[in-house]
Amino acid sequence: MDANDRKYAQPQIRKEMSAKGIVLVSDATLDSREAADFIAPVDAGWSLVEDFNAADGDTPIVPWTATITDTAGTAVADFVANAAGGQFKLGGDSQSEAQTARIDFGDHLVIDSTKNFVFEARVQVQYADDTAFTADERLVIGLASDYNATLDSVAKHAWFRVEGADTALLLETDDGATDNDDEDVGQDLANDSWAILRIEGSDLDAIKFYRDGVLIGDLDAGALSGNLQPMVAYQRDAGADEQVVLIDYVKVWQER
Repeated sequence: MDANDRKYAQPQIRKEMSAKGIVLVSDATLDSREAADFIAPVDAGWSLVEDFNAADGDTPIVPWTATITDTAGTAVADFVANAAGGQFKLGGDSQSEAQTARIDFGDHLVIDSTKNFVFEARVQVQYADDTAFTADERLVIGLASDYNATLDSVAKHAWFRVEGADTALLLETDDGATDNDDEDVGQDLANDSWAILRIEGSDLDAIKFYRDGVLIGDLDAGALSGNLQPMVAYQRDAGADEQVVLIDYVKVWQER
C-alpha cells in the first residue's frame, strides 16, 4: 500500500501461449486462454478456395481453365445450373467416340510442391450404368504438372485415380524419379456418393492421402520439386457412356 492506503496493482501471471491460426475467445473476457475453437491456419502463405458458383455456360475465372476434346460430339465441362453451393460437371455425351473433359489451371503452374501443400476436393461420380466406368475410361483428381493426354506421361503428380471397369480409388505419385502407379488401398468411389479427397505433402517421402478425413495411404515422392496445378480430368477412349463427374469444391493451400 502507499501512503493513501491504495493497493498497488498486482502483477498478473499469464500462461505463455501462441497460436498459428484464428482462435475464438471468450466474449466476456476476450481471453484467448478460453479459446472455444481453432478455426483455420493464417500462416499458410498461399491459398485457393473454389466453390464453382457461376451459372452454366459461364467461363471459369482465370487461372481456372475448362478444356474438352471431342470430334462429332460435345463433351461436358461446365458449371451446374442452380446447384446449391455451386458445382462443376465433367463428362462425355452420347456420341460414340473418344472424349476428354477437364478443369485445371491450363498448365499455369503456381503450387510449389516443396512448400507443404494440401489439396482437397469434394467430388461425386454418377456412373452411366450405376456401377462403374467402362474399361475405356479413367478419372484423376489431385495435383499435376503440365497435362498430357496420356496421364501416365504427366511428368509429376500426386492424385487419386479411378481406372477402367472398376470403382477402386487408386493412389498415384510421380516425382520424376519414382513412379507409383495404381496403388489399390481397398477404397471405392461409389456411385452417387460424395467423397472428400485430400492430399497432404508436408513430408514428400510419405505424401498422405485421405478419404473423408481418414488416412487411407501414403506414397514416397521424395524427389518431387517444381510447381504444380490442381487438376480434375475425365477421359474416354471409346464408347458412348454419359458419365457425370461432379466437383463441389477445390481447396489448395501451402506455405510461402
